[in-house]
Amino acid sequence: MKAIILGSQSIKLGEADVIVAGGTESMSNTPHYLPVSRRGVKYGDITMIDGIARDGLTDAYFLPRKQLAFLILFASPFILANG
Repeated sequence: MKAIILGSQSIKLGEADVIVAGGTESMSNTPHYLPVSRRGVKYGDITMIDGIARDGLTDAYFLPRKQLAFLILFASPFILANG
């Protein structure tokens, strides 16, 4: 996301006419949280919290994957060009 923001700024400032920017997300590496592990656990089960659900990293708009791909493919150039 930072690369896209910096690319957009470069276009707005007149430093470049065209910018190629991108990045990756690694949500498959999002951890499970162990909220009681700092205090230590002597015995018994502990609750693990899914980091994706806890941090709200799910799709807030509930868009199907094909529709999301369409938006990314066709809306990104417009957003970058018009800020």
